Amino acid sequence: MTDRGASIDDLLEYGDDRPASSGLAATVTKSLLLAAVATAATVGLLRLGRIGVPVALVAVGYCALLALRFAVRRVGQPPPEARRRLAGAYDADEGHYHWPTPDAMLRATMRWEQRLTRHADTPGTFGAQLQPALRELADERLRLRDGATLAGDAARVRAVLGEPAWAVLAGEHRRGPGRRELSQLVARLEELT
Repeated sequence: MTDRGASIDDLLEYGDDRPASSGLAATVTKSLLLAAVATAATVGLLRLGRIGVPVALVAVGYCALLALRFAVRRVGQPPPEARRRLAGAYDADEGHYHWPTPDAMLRATMRWEQRLTRHADTPGTFGAQLQPALRELADERLRLRDGATLAGDAARVRAVLGEPAWAVLAGEHRRGPGRRELSQLVARLEELT
């Protein structure tokens, strides 16, 4: 055994010892021969057990299985560099993931992160961009949990959210809320689930 660590992908990866792929005619011939042998064995065993099954049905079943096997082999595995890229998505040194293709949840989270960062860096963006999105989020959470909306039952929503969160959503801040107020609002909205 060597001191060098090897991943499971390295151990299972084919090198030069991979069998040379034969032509399509040879593959079909081998598959048909295998299907014939398997059909004969299956029908023989079934007849020993006095079970009557049409030979054609067994033969078609084996041919279908072998065609599926052939199709799966043609598709094959992703290239080794793609497997390594997917396996190494987590970077322990940086403390976060590097996803090769972001999903919808990651895109939504990144959009919120950009909005919050833009608000912190640029004055005046809270009322135009961030507050409507936060109001919509709070409205949806309150509607699902309590059946109340910001426009329909403001007094009830104010009591449920609390004064600091209501102040942020109602726009009572002239310059926009600070990081502390925003974090309190987000924590309060997370509690509503």
